[in-house]
Amino acid sequence: MRKVLLFLLFLSSFVIVEAKIKKDTLLSADTASSNKLVLSLEEAIKIALTENTSIKIADYEVKKQSNVKKQFYAELMPNINSSLSYQRVLKKQIMYLDFNPASFSPSSQKESAPAPRPKNNNGIEIGRFNSFNAAVTATMPLFNAALFEGLKINRESLLLALEKSRESKLNMLEQLKNAYYQVLFAKEASKVFHAEYDNALNNYLLTKQKADKGLSTRLDLLRAKTTVANIFSQLYKADNSVVLALWQLKALIGIDMSTDIDVSGSLDDYRAELDKGVGSDFDNNISFNSQLKQMEIQIRQIESKLKMAKLAYLPSLAANMSMSIGAMSDDFMFREYRWTPYNFIGISLTIPIFSGGKRYYDVKNAQLEKTQMILQKQELERNLDLALHQSLSNMLTSISAYNSALEAVDFAQKALDLAKLSYEQGLSTLTDLDNTQLQLTQAQLSEKQAIYDYIVAKSSMEKILGRDFEN
Repeated sequence: MRKVLLFLLFLSSFVIVEAKIKKDTLLSADTASSNKLVLSLEEAIKIALTENTSIKIADYEVKKQSNVKKQFYAELMPNINSSLSYQRVLKKQIMYLDFNPASFSPSSQKESAPAPRPKNNNGIEIGRFNSFNAAVTATMPLFNAALFEGLKINRESLLLALEKSRESKLNMLEQLKNAYYQVLFAKEASKVFHAEYDNALNNYLLTKQKADKGLSTRLDLLRAKTTVANIFSQLYKADNSVVLALWQLKALIGIDMSTDIDVSGSLDDYRAELDKGVGSDFDNNISFNSQLKQMEIQIRQIESKLKMAKLAYLPSLAANMSMSIGAMSDDFMFREYRWTPYNFIGISLTIPIFSGGKRYYDVKNAQLEKTQMILQKQELERNLDLALHQSLSNMLTSISAYNSALEAVDFAQKALDLAKLSYEQGLSTLTDLDNTQLQLTQAQLSEKQAIYDYIVAKSSMEKILGRDFEN
């Protein structure tokens, strides 16, 4: 049994020394990296607005819809086309004429019965083998009510693309804020475990001094060493969570993953917001919500679609023009061709009469689609209102948890100071000291967790309200 205890003491001493070396290495590596790109939340957002992939995709969609709008306006302009054609006749067309020359003589007009007409069974070939033609045609709508109403739909499509771009920015902003806050929380948790590790290491040294004087048992010394080893494992996980959170932040910002970055500030910078609380003047206006605005635009599109379906019953008027020149010949002696021009201008009126009920059902479907979209809008408003109150409830809960955690930290710190003093004087055990240290750590983490939960809930509420990127 004695050999086992000696082996455990040696193993624990090795773990503590190794943990101390690793901890010093982590701290020195953190202080030595002076070439880090330290970003504030505003700077991270500014970079993400130009580098984030989802933002770029949304911006390209806006450009595409802008081009579609210009393309639709082009339908109101004259449509001019030119054409060149050549035809080679393989077999000429034959025309047959039944012609009686005697019917035109004066004597034939006195006869009572007409003479029989001779028949020409051979026929006459018409046309020439080669035919060339060049033409320029132009058409322009003068009155087309459905076409002009379609311009409104296209304009709303551009507004919808802009609103979707704003929604992408709002989604990115919420994700970026949460990732930034996650880095702050991970760093605070790492600080807590670093402080706990230092306290555990001091407790081990104190226990070792007491053991050397015979005032503490070897079991207490083993417990102290085990506590140091366990806390170092948690410390390593906390430091690794900082690295993972920074990777996620870099991915959302859109910068190279090999770039060494860090964030400025801490969770303590947001304490004032929790101390202030949520007042009675809380703004619950969801009119700027991006999804709600998109649905309003879609309803306007359907209204224009309904109007355009009704306007399909009206006639349309268009102007047209054609200028052509052609020649026909049996050979390819172009210099001897006789080119004949043919030009005209005109106006065409198209009056819809019967389409098998297509126009009627287009109107009915547009009316049903509008009613469906209005119901979806009402459902969305209820869900947004619910989500807004949930975010508000989470914020209020976080404030209550924060105030409780502050008291718990104060009490736990006082209890730890008394436990250390009692342990030094031999009035309490190492287990009591470890328990008070654990309570302090839990209270400190609860305090940071409350701040983190509050600002995350606030970020979610800001996305619902859609106040950022209103224009």
